[in-house]
Formats: sequence, structure tokens, C-alpha cells
Amino acid sequence: ATQVTTLFSLSGEVAVDRNWEIGLPFLRNFHPSEYGAQPQIFQITQDARGVIYALDRDGILEYDGVRWRILARASSIGADESGRVFVGGMHRGEIGCLEADDLGRMHYVSMKHLLAPEDQNFRTISKILTTGQGVFFLSPERILCWADDRFQSWPARSKFLSLSSSNNHRVFAVDEKDGLLEITKGKLQSMPGGNSLAGQSLLSAVPWNYALAGKLGSTLLVAIPFKTYLLDDKTVLPFPQGLSLFKEGLPLSDARPLPDGTLLLPMSMGGATILSTDPLIRRTLGRDQGLRNENIH
Repeated sequence: ATQVTTLFSLSGEVAVDRNWEIGLPFLRNFHPSEYGAQPQIFQITQDARGVIYALDRDGILEYDGVRWRILARASSIGADESGRVFVGGMHRGEIGCLEADDLGRMHYVSMKHLLAPEDQNFRTISKILTTGQGVFFLSPERILCWADDRFQSWPARSKFLSLSSSNNHRVFAVDEKDGLLEITKGKLQSMPGGNSLAGQSLLSAVPWNYALAGKLGSTLLVAIPFKTYLLDDKTVLPFPQGLSLFKEGLPLSDARPLPDGTLLLPMSMGGATILSTDPLIRRTLGRDQGLRNENIH
């Protein structure tokens, strides 16, 4: 396999690869024969006990550190701050969570009855996002939020393409026609300049603290088809011309902020990159660093 070694540059500064200084991370690869399911994993999360849940085409895979078990089929999974695992069901209008039975084994419990009848009109849930405002569920037809033991819903103006949050608080959605929207104080609101993201899928919205491009406290927006924007409070701005964080056409499959403030960039080929913006440092994760497969979702 070919290792992607893209340089990240900004205003004449080049991001350096610090793998040789920091050392290799601990990696444990699981072969499909070990967990007894399909090789492609789409989503992964962890509950309060540290039990891992992975999602593939066969369903939710549970790993307690010793053995694997296949639970219900699902379209998405995600855990909230308490470690409760929420599930997007495979059937229309289905949503729920994992709960323990009398023997302590986790199983799927539907929450569909907690939705108003008009809010059950959606296909499958493609993403579950935990934020300080609540747990959000994305479908093309509507966005749902579970907070204070009840659901709130926002229907799409045309079609929802993506859902993301910045610093675990601000929540953004992209509508196919209207572009970037923000959910704030229970309302779905348009943003000045947000139509520049119409038709794009927002991978991530992360705090931006690199003063050479944008004010400190801005938000960096990473979208596909691959483009970058700056969100200065309430206005979406194009990333400054001549300043490039990433190589155009990079085969990104996601972009996720990590707890230490760095940005994880998985790629559909070439493994993954971890980017620090202050200072500008790049680390790569691929076969040379212990990954068995460089197709990362």
C-alpha cells in the first residue's frame, strides 16, 4: 500500500511529522475471524464500563475485553457523557438505546414510543452526536435531540446532509439547499454566509486557535467535497487564499476533534493523520505505525 505523505503548510510554515519524536501509539488489531462479523466497521463507541461497541453490516458488536458478542442490527450508535449507548434502528422511524437485562447482558430497547407521531416520519438514523445540549440524531428528513428525558425535532427544509458540533456545545447541520444551519436555544437558524456550504457534507467543526489565519476563538469547518472555511462567531468565511492546511483532493472519510485539541483525519486510503494547529504538527498512522488496513472510516 502507498503511504500518503501530504505536507500541511500555512503561510510558509510546514507541518513536521513528529512520529519519530513521540513514538508509536499502542495499537491492537482485530481480524474479522476474531469478532465473527464483516470486516468493515462504520462506527465505534464505548460505554461507562469501558465496553466497546462497534457497528458493521451484521449489527452492533460488543467487546468486553475478553470476548465478542453480536447484538441488534442498527444504522448508527453513539454514547452520551454518562456512557449510555443510543442506537439508530434499521427500520423506518426506529430509535432506541442499549439496556441491561436481568442477567446484566445488554440488549436493544426501543424509544420510538417517546416520539410524537409526526416525528416518527424518518428513514434510518445515520449519525448520533453527543453534545452539551443533548444527544442528537441525524436523518435526511429531520434531526432529533434527546435532552431532559424528552425528544425535540427539527424537520429538514430540503434534506439534511450532515451534523457536527464544535467544542461539544455548538451544533451545526448542513441542509442540501440552505447550507450551514445552527441549532441554538431550541431553534434551527440560518447563518450569514452559510449557503456557501450548500450541497456539501460537513465533516467537522473544531476550535481554531492559529492566529495566522482567522481570529483566535474562530471555528474551523472541514467539508466534503474537500474545502475549509472559518466560522467567525456567526459568519461563515472562506479560508484565506494562499493559505492551505491540506492538499486538495485528500481522500478524507471523516474529521474528528480529539480531547487534546488535535484533529483526527481518517482517510479512505492512506490511513489517518493527526493534526495539531498550535504549533502546526502532523502525525501519520498507517501500516508503518501498526495499522493492518489503511482504509479508515
